[in-house]
Amino acid sequence: MLGFCHTMMRRGFELKIVSWNLNGLSSCIQNNSFAPIADIGPDILCLQEIRTQQEPQILPGYQHCWNHGQRNGYAGTAVLYKKEPLSVSFGLGDDDADEEGRTIILE
Repeated sequence: MLGFCHTMMRRGFELKIVSWNLNGLSSCIQNNSFAPIADIGPDILCLQEIRTQQEPQILPGYQHCWNHGQRNGYAGTAVLYKKEPLSVSFGLGDDDADEEGRTIILE
């Protein structure tokens, strides 16, 4: 189900990061697929291939950041986080790749 789950410790601070290639956000919500994620309780949840223009509240207690592909039903990413990042940016500066909504950078 999950592509990556990592807990990072640095200077006594623990950060739990989960990354998941969904292959469609809507079907995951309809099938209650986020229940195991809620149990893990990551600090940051990275979602790829959301394939929607919608921006639903996925997990309570998280802020959401969206980067939709220009074509509905294709690509797109979202990041859910508990603590406000220092900065948020979108894309890597390549117009062709960036229009697919594949990159969100949080600092």
